[in-house]
This record gives sequence, C-alpha cells and structure tokens, in this order.
Amino acid sequence: MPLVIGIDPGLKGALAFYDGGAVEVVSMPVIPVRKNGKDRNELDGYELARIINARGHIDLAAVERVGAMPRDGAVSAFAFGRSVGEVVGILRAHFIPLDFPVPRTWRKAMGVMPSVSGDKKPSIARATALMPVASAAWAAVRGNGDADTRSGRAEAALIALYAWQKLNQVAA
Repeated sequence: MPLVIGIDPGLKGALAFYDGGAVEVVSMPVIPVRKNGKDRNELDGYELARIINARGHIDLAAVERVGAMPRDGAVSAFAFGRSVGEVVGILRAHFIPLDFPVPRTWRKAMGVMPSVSGDKKPSIARATALMPVASAAWAAVRGNGDADTRSGRAEAALIALYAWQKLNQVAA
C-alpha cells in the first residue's frame, strides 16, 4: 500500500501517516528556546527528519499551503515561514514527492464545513466522522494539548486522507 504524509506545518500542527487503513498522528516536534528574554518553541528539525526517516519509503507528502495571518507581526511571520521551509527541505532531502494543497481545496474534498472566524471544530468533527478509530489522536483528553494542537492533529489526518485519495484517484 502507498504511504502518504499529511502535514499541518505550524508549531501546533502535526504529521499524519496514512496507508489506506491505519492513521498515525504525530505532533510537530518542537524544542523550547529562549530568545530576547522570551521563551518560545521552534521546530525540532532533527527530530522531524528522524520521524520521517524511520517510516521508510513514503510515496507523497501533502503540506498545507499556508501563509502568515494579517495579525501576525513580522518576526512571527518570518519564524513561521522559516519553519515551513525547514519542513519542506527535510521532505525534499528524503526524496519525497510533494503536494501543496490549499486549505479551501482539501477542506472541500474532505467535506469539512466552512468555519466561522477560524473555528477548528468542523475539522475535528469531520476527521472523527471519516476516521473514528484514529479520533483519540485529536480528542479533547489530557495529553492531547489545547484546541489548536488538537485541530492541527485532526487537520493533518484529513490532509493525509486527501493526499492518499489524490494519489490513488479515489473519490471521497
């Protein structure tokens, strides 16, 4: 079976590995850093490369095409862009073919209802409906993080399903 990765590339995002049956969701690996007297998280590129390398052959990686939000400051937007670039670089270094679906495209294909002002509940609900066995990965339980982290995990799973269907040309 082909193996794909769906990636929500934010620091509260995730990677979801999907082979047509099982979904494995891994939170985006981050490391704490202190810059200018502030504690922040940054992508742990080494750990991301290790996670990807451990999976062996991967047929396709779908990385959500994202951009900075209008309310983001220049420093935040630059850090986000750097993180996304690092994710893409690691995937390319592993010779994994890439796809960059825009949110509107993969959400429509996966039947995710439009959200109101960034509400992530529709993504979580749709991921649960399509992949109930894997729903513990984004359920509101202790250890699964805040709402943004849970939605990042659900969206990564939906992006992986989208990529698998696209790779296999299967209609949703």
